[in-house]
Amino acid sequence: MKENISNSARFMRDYNYLLQQVKKRWTRTDCKMIGISESKASRMFNGQFDVLTLLEMAAICGLELNCDVLEIN
Repeated sequence: MKENISNSARFMRDYNYLLQQVKKRWTRTDCKMIGISESKASRMFNGQFDVLTLLEMAAICGLELNCDVLEIN
């Protein structure tokens, strides 16, 4: 069955799933690996939307968000 949801809804679904997975795996010592403060990491976990930082955090945790880019004609 094909999903019929908008691109933004799909992105937010994937973003929220990735955020939950990062929350499970992230450790305080991981902050040093990407050069962010613990306070910035905690803001991410409290819902501040920063997809680039989340992607960096996910990479440290061994996770990846597959962002397909399609050209619409």
